[in-house]
Amino acid sequence: MWTHDITAEPGATYRYRLRVVTNNPLYGQKLIDAQKADADSPVSRGDWSEWTDPVTVEAKEYYFITGASPADQLGGARASAEMYKFYYGFWRKGSASIEPGDVLAAQAKLPEELRLWDMEKLKAGAKPKITQATPDERDGGGHGEEGGRRRRGEVNEREQPTANTETPKLEDDGLSKPAARTIDFMVNAMMLDTSALPASGERGSKARFRTFFRDQAGQIVVRYPDVDAASDLYRRLAANAKMGENQGRPRVKAVNPQDLPQPTGNRPGADEPASRRPRDDGNDGAGGGGG
Repeated sequence: MWTHDITAEPGATYRYRLRVVTNNPLYGQKLIDAQKADADSPVSRGDWSEWTDPVTVEAKEYYFITGASPADQLGGARASAEMYKFYYGFWRKGSASIEPGDVLAAQAKLPEELRLWDMEKLKAGAKPKITQATPDERDGGGHGEEGGRRRRGEVNEREQPTANTETPKLEDDGLSKPAARTIDFMVNAMMLDTSALPASGERGSKARFRTFFRDQAGQIVVRYPDVDAASDLYRRLAANAKMGENQGRPRVKAVNPQDLPQPTGNRPGADEPASRRPRDDGNDGAGGGGG
């Protein structure tokens, strides 16, 4: 059995238990005295399950510290961050360079082709206009001369791409409102400082750093760039954001060279036997004949 918690809040963590409740087929029936209790309730309730492990609902926004440097001859303490926000089916990425006193803020670009539904047009009855595919007519009714079959390389003009392989042809159907070109990110956390971990970088080991923030509750938060950049969550969100960069753009189908129209007839000189082609030996006009 499957169930869905439609009240879950982004970023919250829950544990669940459940039990099955079904209609009681014995309800209201005349039973013997030993079974009368089974007919008292209109429903039958199973036993409660064990509590699940904690389940965390993804938040709407995340940030990761991907680089950090303490104060040195090049400047003060600094860090680089990537921020992600879920918007229109994909995670959107923004990058920021921050120093002590800065809050985490960034901006992400959205695909130019992204469109939103015009709610006024939908209220007026606009509906998507999607071209549907027609069945492939391989065994008859198609173009060509041999038993109704198509010749190799010939295109059936009635065939149309399906919505699963091509971007649907949407006209004035309500999906016509341009989306914003950018979205903004901001996390109410201020950078305080960056420092190297004790004994980090000694004896040839790689230097490790940590960055300190003060969050909106006044708590000190410590983030480690190498840990953030190696996390599964960061990799998954970064990969999804990369996919979202092409949202709304037509997908290009791969073409099999064998499906392309084949040349008919001989082009001048292209298909002549080698023995009939003039030989180019570098001597202009140097013909010769025997006497």
